Amino acid sequence: MKFQARLNRPYISTGGGVAYCEVDIEPGGEHNPATRNVVLCIDVSGSMRGDEIEDAKEGASSVLADLNGNDHISIVTFGDDAETVTEPVRWDDANQEAIESQIDALSAGEWTNIEAGLEASRDAIAQMDGGETTAKRVLLLTDGNPTAGEQSVDGLASIARRMGDAGISVISAGLGPNYDEQVVRALAEHSQGRWEHIMRASEILQFFNDAVYDAGTVVESNPRLEIDLGNIEISEVFKRMPQLQPVPTDWQGDTATIHLQDLLQRRKQELVFKLHVPEGTDEERRQLASVELVSDGRTLGSDSIEVTYTTEPQKYGEEESIRAKFIEAKALDAGIDGDTAEGSRLLDAAQDTFTDPQARALLERGQTNVSQLSDAEDENARRQLKEDTSQLSDQGKWF
Repeated sequence: MKFQARLNRPYISTGGGVAYCEVDIEPGGEHNPATRNVVLCIDVSGSMRGDEIEDAKEGASSVLADLNGNDHISIVTFGDDAETVTEPVRWDDANQEAIESQIDALSAGEWTNIEAGLEASRDAIAQMDGGETTAKRVLLLTDGNPTAGEQSVDGLASIARRMGDAGISVISAGLGPNYDEQVVRALAEHSQGRWEHIMRASEILQFFNDAVYDAGTVVESNPRLEIDLGNIEISEVFKRMPQLQPVPTDWQGDTATIHLQDLLQRRKQELVFKLHVPEGTDEERRQLASVELVSDGRTLGSDSIEVTYTTEPQKYGEEESIRAKFIEAKALDAGIDGDTAEGSRLLDAAQDTFTDPQARALLERGQTNVSQLSDAEDENARRQLKEDTSQLSDQGKWF
């Protein structure tokens, strides 16, 4: 496990100022396979009739072939209300033919009660056992807007946040052009999960299979950063890898806690944030913060962020790529959220403040992505570009 916190500048004016920090987490390659506690949470509202429900059934069936004996599975559907079609069961103890029959019998109803689906999924996972490393996943598929139960983004995000606090990640997918994009993203972002856009029903199988595979590569579950800041302020935290997301920060006194996605084998996580540094005296060296990566009461890695005050401007050099990553993340998040004009403005305003070719290339790439979002031909294409853009910092590469 490699863990490092890096500041963009070693020196800062005695008057204080703004600095940028990058936190890199690189899990190792060796691990014992995680136990997977998985709920397939499937929309069976009226809009899912036809190819959608048939492909959802095929995708659910394909997951069964990938399960190990100690994994647990449950299948929940939501329409007017939620139904636990398959009660939580350890795979080696399951009547596998009966589960196949339960999947085959799925049919579409009328309304879309996502709240009920989430609550039933949370209850199902609470009934599952797990080992030392257990990946808790709700794989939620929907093609529409919530029309029953809690329907607001904030309300559903609150449910997802409570699930995330319990170590349950929602992997949410929206199918086609008509689902509530803000809801699908909020469910993932507030539970340390990820979100996807599915253009065609035939892609449902791949969504389920990828999510179940990833769950088996968990190295550490439910990790978090604990940043002890003293009188230093941080703001605007973004995850850049594995998926670009703004990050809410929980505070206990002077300690900021940032919940992370499960650490997956060989999959890097990267965060960037802004620090507001108070004034100091010439040549004073100050620790701005200590950063710890913790999971299940264990410290997995630690580092500190330090700066030296100076009155000599020639010492104000910086590692520009860290600031560029922050600006790119902020601009892309604005573009993904629908404000492409603001994203473009942020990138344009920053371009001339960089001399490092790598930093300038990051901003140019960001400008290209924001422009593509602005120029998308239709809603399906726009949503696919948003998902693609959210993954570009990772570029699908394993190190």
